[in-house]
Amino acid sequence: MRNDVAMPRDVLRRRKIGGYAALCAIGIDAEPGVFRVGAVEDVEVLLSRLQLGTWHDLHFSRLLWTPGIELARTVAADAEKFLSDIGAHLGRHWYRTDLDIIDDLFTAGITKLNAKAWHPHELLARLQTQANREADRFSEGVF
Repeated sequence: MRNDVAMPRDVLRRRKIGGYAALCAIGIDAEPGVFRVGAVEDVEVLLSRLQLGTWHDLHFSRLLWTPGIELARTVAADAEKFLSDIGAHLGRHWYRTDLDIIDDLFTAGITKLNAKAWHPHELLARLQTQANREADRFSEGVF
């Protein structure tokens, strides 16, 4: 399943200021079961940079938002280590595995660190609620 990373500009700005980072698995349309695991702050740029290396279309197969890049990098590194240990490594952060395994690794890593993570629609709702709350406070004259 593809994940949509599009966000309204004001919410995108709020996400960047808030320091949220993405924990992601990027899939190749032409090769089901091949994924790149990683952590990034700017998902809008990531696909365009990776797309330069292949003529096959890429997409976000899994995307979780974390409260910081350090957390996302730690979980991604642990997932990559596990995938390498089981012989799924193809080279340069690419792995041949089942998406359910990646889901389990992401969930286990976040749980182990006692952290929070949000799916794209959850983060979007969270940021929009925050923006609405600030707008309400501003309209009431509370700065």
